[in-house]
Amino acid sequence: MLCEVQLNSSCAANNMSREQQLFRDIYHIFYRFGLPSVCIFGFLGNIINLVVLNHKRLQRSLTNKELAANAYLVGLAFSDMTFCICAFPSMFLPEEQFYSDKGFLIHYAQYCAAIINIFILTSTWITAAFAIERYLAICHPLTSRNILSLRSSQYVIIIVFLGSVVFNIPVFWRYSINEVVCENRTAYFLEQHSVISFTFEHAYRAIWATCGNFVPSVILIFANVCLVVRIRGSYALRKKFNRHDTSSCSSPPAEPNNKITMILISIVVMFLILVAPSEIIKQCILLVDDVITCNYTYMSIEVVTNFMQSLNFSLNFILYCVINKSYRNTMRHMFCCYHEDRHRLSYRSSYRSTLNEGIAREETTVVIQNETECLKPEKREALLNYCTHKTCHETVTDIHDNGLS
Repeated sequence: MLCEVQLNSSCAANNMSREQQLFRDIYHIFYRFGLPSVCIFGFLGNIINLVVLNHKRLQRSLTNKELAANAYLVGLAFSDMTFCICAFPSMFLPEEQFYSDKGFLIHYAQYCAAIINIFILTSTWITAAFAIERYLAICHPLTSRNILSLRSSQYVIIIVFLGSVVFNIPVFWRYSINEVVCENRTAYFLEQHSVISFTFEHAYRAIWATCGNFVPSVILIFANVCLVVRIRGSYALRKKFNRHDTSSCSSPPAEPNNKITMILISIVVMFLILVAPSEIIKQCILLVDDVITCNYTYMSIEVVTNFMQSLNFSLNFILYCVINKSYRNTMRHMFCCYHEDRHRLSYRSSYRSTLNEGIAREETTVVIQNETECLKPEKREALLNYCTHKTCHETVTDIHDNGLS
């Protein structure tokens, strides 16, 4: 039966429906060109994020609470980078989902959904934990004084990652490899089935949609709204203070350091635009009808939403460069110091060469003076002029061998 499906799919190339043709065009554009480009850019951008965010110059400019928030940015960059690495090989998957052997590609296709889901869930909940941390630091600074620390942020990131791995264990058994013999050739394909039962599969998808999308989205929206209101209130209060107390000797209240908070707000907005709608749409469709995954319209939507998710995991580098001045200064300092160090090393090398040459000439002059003390003054001066461009060893050799006395 599967052989007939394969033959029919290959023979019906000239009789494709509009939905099938649209799916093939979208698949070719997004999975063959768009997704690889985004993954490469995201991989390189997140490596730069990890280097800059862990740089001593940036960390020295942060307070203890900001170091705790910076740990979430580091964890998010690592998770996003790993997502880009795991999603990149999907460009090599065959469009018809048939494989000629049991090689890397079919095993990757079997487990990539589970692995990618781990890092999607990890990045989602790191962002949610980051939002909670910023909400406590900005809106409840006294209460959070003894709660927020670098060590607590590190513990939260580890717990989030381990929880994401455990939560996605059932997905590792969602697909199995089967084979079919067609025209004296053996082809392999993946068959999707329920892990334990059909009821368990639907319950698991409902829990995933709730814990992986709905709850984090509610947390992010709530924290984002509170942070925006608090920041706008602080700006308005500072303007009012400066307007009424310009002649007062007292200094205005210190401006809160909102650079990390502004980064969070931008990350949350991008998440709510690129990730949350796509995941909620896909999960709701799968809960209503599981057979719809074979529909070309649904598959076209899935390709577009997967590309949108990849954008979310790749664009944080641009956000940091645009919003955070400390990030830009640290990155500029790193690259400028690299070129300055190379120039300084070249200068030191030439300086040492010149210095060594001068020392050698001084040593030559001393040796000549010692060797020619018995000469007359005019011959001694002529000999010194003669040996100006010779080394110490050559000069002494000439004195002893040629008898220039």
